[in-house]
Amino acid sequence: MEERKNIFDFAENVLCTFGFMMILMMVFTFLFGEETRTLSSMFRLGGSGIALETMGQYLGLAVLITGIRYIFFSERAAKYMPELYRICLMLCCSVLVIVLFIIIFKWFPVLMWEAWVMFALCFATCFGVSVWIMSVKNRMENQKLEENLEYLKEKWKEEQDGKRS
Repeated sequence: MEERKNIFDFAENVLCTFGFMMILMMVFTFLFGEETRTLSSMFRLGGSGIALETMGQYLGLAVLITGIRYIFFSERAAKYMPELYRICLMLCCSVLVIVLFIIIFKWFPVLMWEAWVMFALCFATCFGVSVWIMSVKNRMENQKLEENLEYLKEKWKEEQDGKRS
C-alpha cells in the first residue's frame, strides 16, 4: 500500500533533484567553464561559478521533473499503465522538458552535435546511476522487510505455543 504524498514529500524530492543537478553543474563549471564561457549561457561566468539565473532555471527544471515523476508513479497511473510503460513515458517527458529548457534558455548551441552527444552521455550516466541507487535502496528495504517478517513469524509462533501450554 502506497503512503499518501504531501507537499513536503514533493519539496524534498525537488530539493534532492536540484541538489544533484547543482553538484553536477559545479563539477562541469570547474572542468569546462572557461572553455565553454562563450558557447553556453550556463557557463557565462566561466570557472567563477554558476549564475543565479541558471540556478533558477535548474530549480524550475527540478520542479517539472519531480512533477512528471509524481504523475507517472501515482496510484492512478499505476491502474492504467504497466510499470515499464510508465518508466518509458516518464523518461520521454523528462527528456522533452530538458530539451525545451536547452532551446529556450540557450544552454548550448542547438546545432552543435558535440554538445548533444555530451548531453546524451550525461543523461544516460545520471539515469544509470539513479537506477543503480534505486535498486540498491530497494534491495536494502526488501532485506529489512524480510528480516522483520521473520521476526514477526517467530514472535507469532512463540505466542501460539504459549497459548497452547
